[in-house]
Amino acid sequence: MGSVHGEELPFVFGAALVDGFAHFPRNYTRSEMALSESIIQYFANFARTGYIELNPSRSIAIKLIVLQTRLETFTTVALDFEEER
Repeated sequence: MGSVHGEELPFVFGAALVDGFAHFPRNYTRSEMALSESIIQYFANFARTGYIELNPSRSIAIKLIVLQTRLETFTTVALDFEEER
């Protein structure tokens, strides 16, 4: 079967919070509304601060290091997680 792509879109765009959009369903549960609010908050905080936590004051910083030996070979991305206090 595989994965269904796009199932997250109604939650990312807040369809659960505004009685649905034309291409999305209109019958959301309270849990789905809370999920949509959380996803939107994650995206907004990440855009504003660069951190991925719901609460930006208690974030985990992610540093991306791109290593290249030759441009045409490959690129390695290492994630270094450090919790800020």
